[in-house]
Amino acid sequence: MDSPARRIAAAGPCRTVCKDRVSRGAIAQNDAILAAPGVPTVSSIEQFLPHVLNHPLHRAMGVERIEASEGRSRIEIDVGPTMVNAAGMFLGGNVYTICDMACYAALLSELPEGENAVTHDIHVSLMRGARAGDRVVFTGRVIRRGRSVAFMEAEARCGEEIVARATVTKSILKPRS
Repeated sequence: MDSPARRIAAAGPCRTVCKDRVSRGAIAQNDAILAAPGVPTVSSIEQFLPHVLNHPLHRAMGVERIEASEGRSRIEIDVGPTMVNAAGMFLGGNVYTICDMACYAALLSELPEGENAVTHDIHVSLMRGARAGDRVVFTGRVIRRGRSVAFMEAEARCGEEIVARATVTKSILKPRS
């Protein structure tokens, strides 16, 4: 049986990303991470794929594949029984997190080597529920990217129905000399 990493590699060029924590401390921590040797950058992110896909949070949310190029991204998940609330609906926190991941992936596909980003604002509107067994497709796209701030949007769909829409603003972190 093939692994998720093999399936993704077979899908062609993609960039895969990890979720950054959002706070002032995270920005300082991220600066330190960016300065550390061997830290994945946009140019080496494909080598980081197995680590990202095996992150416990990503695995728990059902993320098996993240594709991104030219300022757009796509994440597909199957809602599992551990991803729903007591009412049997897909947990809103998971929707928020995956919308943010989709935007992050889209942005990283446009960032030059050595740059990274952290979320400083996110707004998610949940419009429809999804249930265990549903397949939800998250897409992200960069609307505008400046030198230090980028604006993105994400959408989650279950078939033709919109589950959620999000707008995300990220601060772009540049490596320190």
